[in-house]
Amino acid sequence: MRSKQSELDSKQFMNQFKFLLIAILLVLSIVNCNKKEPISILEIRDLIEKQNLVEELRKAEEDLRLKGDNAALLYVRGWIRYLQKTKTLP
Repeated sequence: MRSKQSELDSKQFMNQFKFLLIAILLVLSIVNCNKKEPISILEIRDLIEKQNLVEELRKAEEDLRLKGDNAALLYVRGWIRYLQKTKTLP
């Protein structure tokens, strides 16, 4: 009698453990989906060195708008302004 009860308890524990594990993995995967990759300074410098800066900037802005990353958009604009100022200084 006790062996059947212990088997039921262990099966119930395993089912609860599987459910908990699946729930944790699901939450972690959702959290990872929302992480955004930062734009590197090298990518920004590449934009500056292009012949048609305005066109390249618009493409970058469009990509960031599609991603919905307004903070990165402002960050890129700030770096571009900074690099343009330092490029014009003697």
